Amino acid sequence: MKKLKNINSLIGYKLRIAREQNELKQKDVAKQVNFSAGHLSYIESGKRQAPISLLVLLTKIYKQDPVVFLKDIVDNI
Repeated sequence: MKKLKNINSLIGYKLRIAREQNELKQKDVAKQVNFSAGHLSYIESGKRQAPISLLVLLTKIYKQDPVVFLKDIVDNI
């Protein structure tokens, strides 16, 4: 369980950094992906696991290749 929490934290951190680099507000991204800002906040903080469909959608919004985005995570498993 601890390993999963670390992966969730890493994914959340990468999502937050990507959002901030694109100068997007959490509430605006949440609206685009049909999630509440609170739920997106939990994902970014590593408290919730992001569904793969959400990860793919967010990488499109943040203009990042999902494979590159997930590479570091796979390397840490």
